[in-house]
Amino acid sequence: MTTLQDHLDDFDPAAPVRQFATGLALKTAIEAHRAHDYVSLSPSMEGGIAVYVHRRRVSIALSPERAAEAVSRFQGATAEKKGATTYL
Repeated sequence: MTTLQDHLDDFDPAAPVRQFATGLALKTAIEAHRAHDYVSLSPSMEGGIAVYVHRRRVSIALSPERAAEAVSRFQGATAEKKGATTYL
């Protein structure tokens, strides 16, 4: 079984992105899956992808309502709506 650490070592994201992903894994149980240009992180008990870890950024999947509230809480964050999901 491949671990988050294995995926991050293979993918080699920027240090702050790696720290975000490993910090998240310390706070909650997650599943990690490697794709060509990202690592997806999802809550172990729910299964839906919640975060995409790219090499230099992180995309957090939220409902449009939650995204509108959250974007103001993160300096430099932008919201991008794709279908029923909005990504910060």
